[in-house]
Amino acid sequence: MRSSMHFDMPFPSDLSRENAAMTLKGEDVKRILGPVDETTLAEIIATGASTSELAQAWTWLNNEEAMIGDGRPLPSGRVAELIEVLSPDLIDPDEG
Repeated sequence: MRSSMHFDMPFPSDLSRENAAMTLKGEDVKRILGPVDETTLAEIIATGASTSELAQAWTWLNNEEAMIGDGRPLPSGRVAELIEVLSPDLIDPDEG
């Protein structure tokens, strides 16, 4: 069953094979995520991930239930590492 939700973020299939094989640059990160602080940007780039891997991590963070519902395997490798880097930015310190 496919999710009918629409997200304005690139999916790995939207990225060229050339970009998928290259390591991230700052402009790639900002294009996929939007504005990020310099520390997070450095941590993301340090993973050695590709644009495709970052897009996959971002998709998981923003649509986990639909990804699981679609039967996609849980993230591993650099995608899982990117999720760990990005997750603290999603936690609201005022929440519980």
